[in-house]
Formats: sequence, C-alpha cells, structure tokens
Amino acid sequence: MGSEPLLSNRSKWIQFVTVRNQHWSYGRRVLLGDAAHTAHFSIGSGTKIALEDAAALAASLGRYGEVDTSLAAYETERRPVVEKLQAAAQSSLEWCENAAQDLHLDPLAFAYRAMRRSGRIELENLRQRDPGFVARLEEAELI
Repeated sequence: MGSEPLLSNRSKWIQFVTVRNQHWSYGRRVLLGDAAHTAHFSIGSGTKIALEDAAALAASLGRYGEVDTSLAAYETERRPVVEKLQAAAQSSLEWCENAAQDLHLDPLAFAYRAMRRSGRIELENLRQRDPGFVARLEEAELI
C-alpha cells in the first residue's frame, strides 16, 4: 500500500439530499416513500418507510373511503414517524461524513460509536441484544 494515507482511495461520497415535501398529495395524486420524503441510506430504512407508507395509505383509504379525507389522514399519521426517522438519518449522515475523526479509536470503541450514530440504539437496548459486547465495553471502560 506504500505511503498513501488510508483515506486516499479515490472513493466518491455523494452529497445526500434529504427530501421533505410540504404536502404529500395533490388532488387524487399522492406521494409515498422517497418521492415524499427521504432518509439517508446509512440507516437502511428506505424500503421499510415506503412499504409502511403504502400500508398506511391503504389502511386510510379503507377506513375513510373518501379520497381527500384518506389522504389527509395518511399524511397526519405518517409524518411524525417519518420525521423521527429523518432526524435519526441526519445524525447518521453527519457521523458518516465525519467518521474519519473516529479512525483513531480502537475497534471496540469505533464499533460502539458506529452503532449509536443514529441515536436509535440506547445502551440498555444494546445490553439486551448483546450483553457480551456491552460487558467488553465496560471492561475496557468505554462506557
């Protein structure tokens, strides 16, 4: 590898654009998924959000029947959920764009920071998922 710095592999990092539409419908046309709103791919929720939107839209149409009421209810129900995910995605995006500042960390500390980058994984949740990992973090006095 010679004397090249670790990060000079010529990889291109695109600038991610977060879509936040003021309205998700117009007349009988409705947006869902990435057409209505995006969340940075580093949290891996794009398809999940789109499918949840589709399910919520179908449920709303079934519940109300009337298109205008259904579309308004769909957006009212989904917007807070999407905004929460977008906030987590923004935190993750910012960590990813600045991950180089954590490259000095030992692998255990780096892994912990990477896992918590979106703010969606709390220590107690992680303790339930992987008590051995948390025990190693505690042993290393990283938490």
